[in-house]
Amino acid sequence: MTIILDRYTIPEQGTFEIRAAVQINVTAAQARRLASRFLMDEVSHLLVAAAPDLIVGDRTRWRVPVWIGFPSQGRYDIGVLEIDAQTGAFLDQDAYVAEIRQRATYVAEHLAPFTTRTE
Repeated sequence: MTIILDRYTIPEQGTFEIRAAVQINVTAAQARRLASRFLMDEVSHLLVAAAPDLIVGDRTRWRVPVWIGFPSQGRYDIGVLEIDAQTGAFLDQDAYVAEIRQRATYVAEHLAPFTTRTE
C-alpha cells in the first residue's frame, strides 16, 4: 500500500516533520470491494478496482484505481474512485464516474479491431 500525503508543504531539502492522527475504519480490502461492487452494479461489468492507495490530508481517503479489460487486448487504466477511510462513503462520485465513462469510451473506440485466434 502506498500512502500519499495530500496538502502537506514539504521543503525541497532539509529536515521536516509530519504528524497526523489518522482514523481508518474502512480497510484497503473493504474499500476495494466497495469500489468493485459499485462498478459492477452501476457502471460496467468490464471494470475492475485495483489495490487502493491511502491519501492523508484534510480528509483521509482511499484512492482506488479503476481499469477496463478486454480479453484479447489487455487492460487500460481509466480513472479512480475515492472512498472515505472513516465512513466508507464515495467522494465526488458523479465526477469520478463521468471521467471513468469518458475514458472507457475513448479506449473502446480506439482499440484495434478484434481478430479471432487461428491456433
